Amino acid sequence: MNVKPYFPPSLVSLSFEESNEQLLSLGSFSLPLSPPADESSSSCNLQSAARCLRELRLRKMMGSSSNWEFLQSQTELETLHIDCCDDLKELPDNIRNLTSLRALRVTGCQNLTMLPEWLGELRSLQFLFVFMTPMIDSLPQSTKHLTSHTSLQICVTP
Repeated sequence: MNVKPYFPPSLVSLSFEESNEQLLSLGSFSLPLSPPADESSSSCNLQSAARCLRELRLRKMMGSSSNWEFLQSQTELETLHIDCCDDLKELPDNIRNLTSLRALRVTGCQNLTMLPEWLGELRSLQFLFVFMTPMIDSLPQSTKHLTSHTSLQICVTP
């Protein structure tokens, strides 16, 4: 039996741990039939439930990043943690749409081979932390376009 989780519109922080990547596909979430009276005027209404997330933690996700469609609707996301996702060989392309992203933290992704060239498109990015990712040996050239960037920490060895 598959259960679709419901995330209330007021949700600002969410963590997934040891989950299958299918949980991050767009069809995995459900919305209630009608909004509570006090939420109908909210800027984060039911049509955008879980789109008002400010922080998302993905830990030990199983599978590739190709089904991480959930990220494309997270326009308000400011902080993204991707931890110990050993199946991850590249960062999900949907991250490039996160225009409000201020902090990206990638740790313990043993098979992540490179940071994408589109990383420089994240103009709001202020903090990039890459730790224990031994396959990454350089930054993409586009990172010179990160004008808001104030902190960079990279450590490839444990």
